[in-house]
Amino acid sequence: MSIVEKLASLIPGHEPETPAGALRVVDPSPSNWLSITHNTCEALFRVEPDGHPAPAGTSSYTWIDSHALEIQIREGDYFADGEPVTAAAVKRSIDEAMKWRSPHPRGTHLNLPLAAPCEITGEHTVRLQLSEPDGFALGKLRALPIMSTRFWEELGFGDKRKGSAEGHWQVLDGPGAWGTGPFLLTEGYSSLDNDEAVICRQPFASTWLPLKEDRTPRLRLEANPNYWDTRRGPHVREVMFRNDISPERALELVCTTEGEVDLVTEVPPERAGEVESSRYAKLVCIEAFRAVAGIINRTAEGLPLRDRRARLALNLAIDRDRIVREAMFGKADPLGGLTPPAAVTFLHRLPPYPHQPVRACDLWEEAGGVKSRALRIVAPGKFEAAARIVAANIKDALRIQTELSIIRDARELRRVQRQLMEKDRPLDWDIFLQEQGAQAADTVVLELHRAFVGATGEFRAGPVAAGFELLYRERLAETSALKIALLAHRVDKFVFDEAYALFLYAPHVLYAVNKQVHFTPYRTTLDLAQTRVSDQHWSRRPRTAHA
Repeated sequence: MSIVEKLASLIPGHEPETPAGALRVVDPSPSNWLSITHNTCEALFRVEPDGHPAPAGTSSYTWIDSHALEIQIREGDYFADGEPVTAAAVKRSIDEAMKWRSPHPRGTHLNLPLAAPCEITGEHTVRLQLSEPDGFALGKLRALPIMSTRFWEELGFGDKRKGSAEGHWQVLDGPGAWGTGPFLLTEGYSSLDNDEAVICRQPFASTWLPLKEDRTPRLRLEANPNYWDTRRGPHVREVMFRNDISPERALELVCTTEGEVDLVTEVPPERAGEVESSRYAKLVCIEAFRAVAGIINRTAEGLPLRDRRARLALNLAIDRDRIVREAMFGKADPLGGLTPPAAVTFLHRLPPYPHQPVRACDLWEEAGGVKSRALRIVAPGKFEAAARIVAANIKDALRIQTELSIIRDARELRRVQRQLMEKDRPLDWDIFLQEQGAQAADTVVLELHRAFVGATGEFRAGPVAAGFELLYRERLAETSALKIALLAHRVDKFVFDEAYALFLYAPHVLYAVNKQVHFTPYRTTLDLAQTRVSDQHWSRRPRTAHA
């Protein structure tokens, strides 16, 4: 009897469906560790393919008042090791995270502001007492996987090398039947080593800079026969993540062979045509919750970037359609505001700034930029094509010199990012191109606008904006879904009107997928629960052997 069959036998009356086929995946995303956790360990809430939140470990929830949230845990659910999911298990999973000051790799903005430990109010009910209103609480709970007793006793989220869980939450450093997700991690791991960057001391805020990824050459997921939501899946028997081949070689394999690689993530837009013309693969594209924008250094000496007119001039100088066409090969949308178009309805979608170089030049002169020095633009190598267009647009429209630096060395990139995040020394650039994503539609303001503009924002390059803080606190205190949407739009429009960033584009996420694989992309992460393979897939055809 296999480990999967043994685990299924632990659940009384459980009749598992039979997932079919196998997938071989190459995922070069630096968030691979998070994808592995999302596929094996669920929290009280999850995200649907369209990026909107949905219940997972909970059947319902109620805001008792602005400071108290009561959660009803879905009955009849089990961890993969056979332990029932109870209020006690939920309480421990939440309380364990509260022991640490900055457990989340993305930063303290994901910390729940609990005034007391999680309270058990029934066998399947818990109550959270918050120290302050938090309209992002449901989103923050999605970063707290519910784990079994064995997990906390045998593994936990702590980095064994450091003896700490700081910056390591949701990172699985070993296999085991720990969670309630659609798959089990049965072989290998995907971990990371990172270093803390303190944004501010009062209130304390920090984020984590990745130093390196730590992955086994191969990582295996097997279908969880006890998974509660058979509507979603899992539909494949096994998923093998291949970390032993480069993304370039993987793209070649998925396009020219079958049986070696079925799915490659993060396909560069310039290589999309190779996939589209492939005999074996198809291109799957989704408008993701990602934004690429220029961080404007509002403290720059010798440039009028504190002046709103100067920042408007920069935005009006940019030909976003050209960036989408030439740098992204059409696989992006021009960005209006910081909210990616896919994250909001058409009613709340802001139009991009138009390309008006003459008006841009006038505004720049009004702001006192006539005799300004050269404007320094810095970009990671990934954004080189877009950065060159940005530099040329600004030079031509504002009639100033631009200096473009492309960072290809990982250590240099970390130096620049740490300098920005810690805010304790002058910045040596004027515009820095940055990509940032959101984990759900309801956390865009938390993960993008706060990051670029907020007092605790890791990407803020300038003084705190009092007007933004007032709007942000108003959004933070709101729990009504309708009012949240309206407030999120007001925040986005404020940032847009003040031109607190150089709004560029929202990239599409591209996948190269074997033509016999029915892959459901998510706007936020790599989730394989709903992915299927046809009966013509190599893994289901009889008398065919594959390594």
